[in-house]
Amino acid sequence: MVLEQALAPLGQLYIVPEEKAVCVISERAYDVVLIDAGAVRDVVQLVARLRAQQPRLRIVVVTASPTWQQSREVFRAGATDYLRKSLDKKKLRDQIRAVLEMPPLPSHPAEQER
Repeated sequence: MVLEQALAPLGQLYIVPEEKAVCVISERAYDVVLIDAGAVRDVVQLVARLRAQQPRLRIVVVTASPTWQQSREVFRAGATDYLRKSLDKKKLRDQIRAVLEMPPLPSHPAEQER
């Protein structure tokens, strides 16, 4: 709910349950996908599946309880950014605006290492 309230001014926002995310992403192009790490069973697996579906997609994982281990794993899976969930709506909007200004990834990070 915090994300929805904070990000509504940035444009159209779609909220979908985890089990529908990959299907929804395959239906049309999106500027950015936000994943609330606390709302999904396996955030790393979801990031990897979305990255495989849309290699150039900006994927941002948002969490209230960041750990360096989880951030490392989501970046390895293909996340574009990893943000600490903030109750400061302006700060959160600014962080997402910065992500939107980033160019999409050229390819999956694992492919860049080859």
